[in-house]
Amino acid sequence: MICFTDSDCVPLVNWISALLDGFESDDIAAVAGSYAIRNQESFLAQCIHQEIKDRHARFGKQIRAFGSYNVAIKRPHSIKRGVQRILPIPQW
Repeated sequence: MICFTDSDCVPLVNWISALLDGFESDDIAAVAGSYAIRNQESFLAQCIHQEIKDRHARFGKQIRAFGSYNVAIKRPHSIKRGVQRILPIPQW
């Protein structure tokens, strides 16, 4: 499993476990969610975040694209789709 969040996002304490709960069946390759903002005192950031939350609320249960701000991808699927070209795969 590979989990991503952006540096300007604030993951909740249960961030990873909430993502993992989304893998309800073996045919699900990735799970994505929304996020909280770090700079809550900024009016502009609040407006942008509200627009993003509204947009995410309109998404259905299955989506075809997602951002890197909050996502978990099963590792075999990420390798097939080219994530290894973007991020170095650690050797462990």
